[in-house]
Amino acid sequence: MLLAWIIAVVTMTLGNTVALSQQNLKRLLAYSSIAHAGYLMIGVAVAFRNTPESGGMYFGAEGILFYLTAYAS
Repeated sequence: MLLAWIIAVVTMTLGNTVALSQQNLKRLLAYSSIAHAGYLMIGVAVAFRNTPESGGMYFGAEGILFYLTAYAS
């Protein structure tokens, strides 16, 4: 679970900071998609943490579905 948080933070930070310095639109969108993968990784980390066996809800899976629905529309 800690690895998922680290990957999420690194991809969000790296993707956004490198995207800011891009002059090429295709590269900007590519680094932006790396940052968006980090946003999804937060949902994955929360989903691993909140399992029904541990008394948690399905917040991670619901968050991922909400994000993908909002991003797709």
